[in-house]
Amino acid sequence: MEIEVDRDRAVEVLGVLRELRRQKYYPFDRSVLPQTLTPASIQNNRPLHSSFLFYACHYMRGGIESEQVFRALFVIHAKYPWMFEPGVVAEKSHEEIKAVLKNHIGWDAETASKYWWLNSQLLVKHWGGEVLNVIRGLHSYEEGKRRIRNKRSEELYSLDSTEFGFYGFQEKMVSMIIYFWDWAGLLEKKFLYAPPVDFHHCRLMLGLEIVKVSNLNRGGLRYVEKLQEPIRNLLLWYCRRYKADPKEIADVLWLHSKDLCGISPVTTTWEDKENPFEFDIATRAQILKGQKKKIIQTCGVCAVRHFCNYAIPAGPYYGRTQEEQGKRGRVVDGGKIILLPRSKNFDNIAPKDFRFRRPSPIDVQEGLWKEID
Repeated sequence: MEIEVDRDRAVEVLGVLRELRRQKYYPFDRSVLPQTLTPASIQNNRPLHSSFLFYACHYMRGGIESEQVFRALFVIHAKYPWMFEPGVVAEKSHEEIKAVLKNHIGWDAETASKYWWLNSQLLVKHWGGEVLNVIRGLHSYEEGKRRIRNKRSEELYSLDSTEFGFYGFQEKMVSMIIYFWDWAGLLEKKFLYAPPVDFHHCRLMLGLEIVKVSNLNRGGLRYVEKLQEPIRNLLLWYCRRYKADPKEIADVLWLHSKDLCGISPVTTTWEDKENPFEFDIATRAQILKGQKKKIIQTCGVCAVRHFCNYAIPAGPYYGRTQEEQGKRGRVVDGGKIILLPRSKNFDNIAPKDFRFRRPSPIDVQEGLWKEID
């Protein structure tokens, strides 16, 4: 897999999206970030808030929607507040933690609970049982990687045991937890860091061909560090070059993908019953012809659609195995990013004066828009 990055296109796209958000144009007029849903009782308690976000990151490694995780964690906190107290968690058994997570979230309970438990022990042993102590003195991205990134698989020789980091926290998670703490106003001072990169960031980068991947096989590509790293480096370069806030860059990409690309018919998954996520292009084209109004309200008014060459559905990425679904569904292999060539027949159907705002039902009456071929 060879990866090519187009910095010029990144600059143009990010410039447009940042301006749309500042003006609160569609799709940023009603957008909601999961962390902003956190109850005030948690947000107003700095030790608890820092801990809550730290534990939330155990489910940010991929494969599950962020808002789903946050809402489940709110319930867990209401029922089991000790789950966010490192000293208490460290004294519990792995099975107790696993039972809570499996009952309320389900997915990845085995691994998430293991890391939840082990990292609580590390917090007690090295950080006085307080997540806030990890934040104190954290004044650079490099220091964040030194403290947080898990290095146990590397030949690391150090007298400082805190340098081995936390289980499950690699580059993406270092960026993610710093981003969350930054958003919550918990950092002692702001500093430049690489914005976190998840499926939504990858969808825009690949769909708009800001990042091009060659030598792809028919099964798409895996959401792996080899793909995330060049995107993360590109966004870090942009933030440094244009003095942009990493929070803003992470947010505009994530929200645009979730609230516009994610609800467009062209990214909807139509599954083959025998072969999940195998796409019949002819059938797909017929289904899209019946979704004209919905396409108009999404792709038809997208400010960067002229760059978009691929539709990337979320289904293949958020797929679950039969075991993960509690043996209720068929086997589906998740973690994939499928690039589907996007038709541009609907790129010029929206009148210019409707662009950049959320279309109303009146806007999409028959005769007001051009037909999709």
